[in-house]
Amino acid sequence: MSLKNQSLMNSFLNKGVFEEFVFDENTHLDVKTLIPEITNRLDLNSAEEGFLETIIANASEIQQPTPNNSGIQPLMSVTHGSIWVKLTMSNDDVKLYLFTAAGVGPTAMYDALVGLVSIIGPA
Repeated sequence: MSLKNQSLMNSFLNKGVFEEFVFDENTHLDVKTLIPEITNRLDLNSAEEGFLETIIANASEIQQPTPNNSGIQPLMSVTHGSIWVKLTMSNDDVKLYLFTAAGVGPTAMYDALVGLVSIIGPA
C-alpha cells in the first residue's frame, strides 16, 4: 500500500469512516448515507472524499457472485481454547471478503488471506 493510501486509511480509522460502511441487499459494499453528508459530518478533505468514492465505486462494480465448486466449505468449525465457535461463510461471503481487501490494497489482501488461513487452517 502506498504511503498516501496508508495515510488515508489512518485518517479513515481516526475519523470513524469505516463505521459508515454497510452492505446493500446485493451484498455490495455501500455507505449508510450520501457521501457529501459523510464528508460534512466527519470533516473529510477532498482527498479523503475521493478515496471513499473510489472504494464505493470499485465495490459496486463486482458482479453478483455465483456458486461454484471452488472447494471452499460453506461451514467451518473453529476451536479457540476451550470455546467452540461455529462460523458460517459461504463462497459468496469469502469472495466479498477478499474483493473488499483487494480494493484496499496488497497489504490488506495479504492480511485477509492470513486471516482466512488462521480460521480454516492449512489445506
